[in-house]
Amino acid sequence: MLIGVKLGNPRVRVELLQRSGRPLRLLTSAGGTGIAWDGTLLVAGPADARCDRRYAGSEAVGAAAALDTARGLEIALITPEALLVSHDGGRTCRARSDWPDRVPASSVALLRQPNAGVRLLAAAPMGRIYASDDGGPFTLLGAEAGVVRLDSDQGQSALALIRSESNEPLIAFSSDGGASFENMRAPVDALERVQDAQVAGLAVVCARRAPEPRVVWTQADVWHEVLPEASSPLRVIDERYGAAVYVCVPVGDRVAIMRRELPRSTHDSEENSGASELIAELPRDVGAVLQLAGAHDGGITTLQVGTERAWLRITVLPGGSDA
Repeated sequence: MLIGVKLGNPRVRVELLQRSGRPLRLLTSAGGTGIAWDGTLLVAGPADARCDRRYAGSEAVGAAAALDTARGLEIALITPEALLVSHDGGRTCRARSDWPDRVPASSVALLRQPNAGVRLLAAAPMGRIYASDDGGPFTLLGAEAGVVRLDSDQGQSALALIRSESNEPLIAFSSDGGASFENMRAPVDALERVQDAQVAGLAVVCARRAPEPRVVWTQADVWHEVLPEASSPLRVIDERYGAAVYVCVPVGDRVAIMRRELPRSTHDSEENSGASELIAELPRDVGAVLQLAGAHDGGITTLQVGTERAWLRITVLPGGSDA
């Protein structure tokens, strides 16, 4: 456990993977593996005490996605030069020279197909969504143009944050691996107010700069508060019995990582609105939390936490409502 961390739960373990004088530029995860970028690609497996440096063939990475498969760790990276894919956990990467849009890709997500295949979703800035199955040719999907950001739960659910032709902020949601998308109303009146939008199963979570509350969720186009005083960064994860949101909440001079179970429906009453619990309070010397990633596998949730000066791994073991 990292010295100075106050654990809010006996089934939680906190480990320090890296401490440096600068924050990670990007952080994502696949299963219990964390993937980060600080000028080179860093990978930390669930049993690794420290991260391993791998791909270093670009000056910058603008977006990344990863998926843990039976064949190994799949990674997609977007650099200023190309859309890159790796089938060996980032040790080698190759460019997708068949990217069909005249504008380079800016958003990427990976989905797990029912036949155990891998679907790569990518979009150009304000463009359309393209899909490539198991490295095959790209095909255009049905979501409308104007994509700003993509997200997936690494299963069958995906979303796209979209600026419509009328400048309206929309969220396009898919629960069938991108075969179809349905537009829903975003909980803001201007796209610039959205800090993040994520999906897990049928649950969609949005972090916004205004209005209050700042972190809200929905399953049926009705938005509800996740937790009082919650703010970005966050991660919604499809766990064993449904979606749960891990989010940052100020506690005195510390930052707490909180977990909130989401009910099965936004129409549930407040009495059945899902339990919340304190996971850990982080010490001040690691700095502010800037990035939060995570995934659930085999009853265990693994969070990757990027702060101003450290990369932490938080393991939430089975127990409580997940027992």
